[in-house]
Amino acid sequence: MLSKKTLFWPRLIYVEKEGRNIVPASVLLDGRPVDGKVTWLGPGYTGLLRVAMVEMRAPLVEGAWHTWTVRAAADPAAQAGATLRIISDPVAMGMSGTTDFQRLSSNGMTACHIFQFPGMETMQAAADYKIRIHAQAAPAMIESARDGHPGMMGYNIFDEPDCKDDAAGQQQGRPWGERLGISAPEMAGLVHAMAARAPQLPVFMTLDMTFIPGNYYTYGPIPDILTPDFYPITHARSVAQVRIAAAHAKRATAPRPLGFIYQCNREDWSIDISGPPYNGWAGRDVIRDKGRDYFRDAKRTRGFGRAPAGEEIELQVAYLLGEGVKNFWGYGDASECCQGLLFQGAIDVPGAWDAVSKMARTLSWVKTEIGLAHPFPWARSDRAKVRVSTLVCGRDRALVVAINEDYHSVKEGFTRQPAGATAFVFPDLPWLKAQKIELVTPAGFVPCRVSRGAGAAGWKHASLEATAVFRVAGVER
Repeated sequence: MLSKKTLFWPRLIYVEKEGRNIVPASVLLDGRPVDGKVTWLGPGYTGLLRVAMVEMRAPLVEGAWHTWTVRAAADPAAQAGATLRIISDPVAMGMSGTTDFQRLSSNGMTACHIFQFPGMETMQAAADYKIRIHAQAAPAMIESARDGHPGMMGYNIFDEPDCKDDAAGQQQGRPWGERLGISAPEMAGLVHAMAARAPQLPVFMTLDMTFIPGNYYTYGPIPDILTPDFYPITHARSVAQVRIAAAHAKRATAPRPLGFIYQCNREDWSIDISGPPYNGWAGRDVIRDKGRDYFRDAKRTRGFGRAPAGEEIELQVAYLLGEGVKNFWGYGDASECCQGLLFQGAIDVPGAWDAVSKMARTLSWVKTEIGLAHPFPWARSDRAKVRVSTLVCGRDRALVVAINEDYHSVKEGFTRQPAGATAFVFPDLPWLKAQKIELVTPAGFVPCRVSRGAGAAGWKHASLEATAVFRVAGVER
């Protein structure tokens, strides 16, 4: 068995004010004052947020359970808390349905999600390319040698229990509104059983779009990391709805880290291939040889009946980043025909893989900031149709995500108007006076010209197309 990893974690605590103005004062770990230094940034709330930096004297063990509590100064009965497992690195840019570790690694990705249980050779191959596997598994399958292996990120305990609820509810004759949560006690048991078998690895759970957003609030508190899937093109929805779903999921799971599965493939209804020569399944090589239209059921349209445009993929990832998502999973890479569905993976969809790679390589430059990030409404722009999201990243960093929402994501296709030159303002935070602002690109950082004045930093982006990510840095105040 690998040695246990110890680490100083967490480093930041974010407290959001709801209702009366309660002043947080002390931080407790497992009911006792933190053995270390707690520094509250700023004299009080900034908007509805207070930030504390925690410097631990004693290390914590990866995967261990701890209860964090923040108590108020004047009213010790007023407190907020959460019991969490220690997860040192929840940040990942991943792809579902492939073990092509070399291709993933060379395109800025750090993880993959597979539905097969990986052998030791597969895990080591992943580790050789600095890829971590997020695998489907049951507790009984886990061996101690896998726990803490550098090629493993964690285990997905169940794929879409909300779908299971719907099917079970139908069988039991329950009305639609009484089906959600049937499987919740079972899921809680599976999560705890998995944590016991793999104490150093987080437990994931995937949710479908069934019962959205109630499924997030029902199942979100159960796993260590929830990873809902939301496929707007397949379900005939604008990519703008991805942001709404992510905001609900974040609220339902906080303060746990949140993952999210975005759509980068095409899905169609397929013809019946249950008989020879395919006997129920056709893979990528056959589909490429025959052509996608050979297997597509031309009489039925699934969702928008098209593939996502590259910029629709870019928008999804930017929306998720702006809402505080920590690990991003593209669905999917596999091209196959089975069970009445035809999947065309991102590598086979024109423009899709390029968009996935672009966003993965971009976010790889700010991986540390994403790990610390908390969404907070702060920066702004001079364009009415540009959404600006701010992520506070502790004492001396922040991220600003700009999204041009002057677009149409509809059945007929995707169209967008350029936002053109856009000006941004980042007001000073009590602990962060912005001095350096950089555009984050797939190739690295591009400095922006910063102007200071009236307690704020400003900069201009010459041509905002679909999205832009900026890193803000300053000096301690």
